[in-house]
Amino acid sequence: MANLETRVARIAQATLADQRFVRPIDILVGLGWLAQPNVDRWERGGVAPLDRCVQVDAAKVAAALTALQRWAEDHGLTPSEVEYQELQFTTGGDPDAERAYRTHWASAELPEPVVARPRRPPRDIVVISAHSA
Repeated sequence: MANLETRVARIAQATLADQRFVRPIDILVGLGWLAQPNVDRWERGGVAPLDRCVQVDAAKVAAALTALQRWAEDHGLTPSEVEYQELQFTTGGDPDAERAYRTHWASAELPEPVVARPRRPPRDIVVISAHSA
């Protein structure tokens, strides 16, 4: 099995070619540590925080995000911090860990990528009940 840095580099390269930017979430999904349906639920506000869905411990996640940062810097990518509204990535809300998750990496030569923002969950819950007459 390839080491973590090699695996992260492969995933990051493929993701960058596909969508012009790389998110830490893309790496975790690519590694098989985070299921895409859980990301989708989190974006809709159904899971808080996201790290509850990650299948490895925080130390492994930190190692993967460090490998992503190293790969991105080695390839001259530009970091940008993306606002995820009220969504939380980590249970403790550690500012450094939250920032690492929010940092997206893109090529400086390419135009600024359009990053889809997570959908906010509706504020009011509406229940419709059918009654027979």
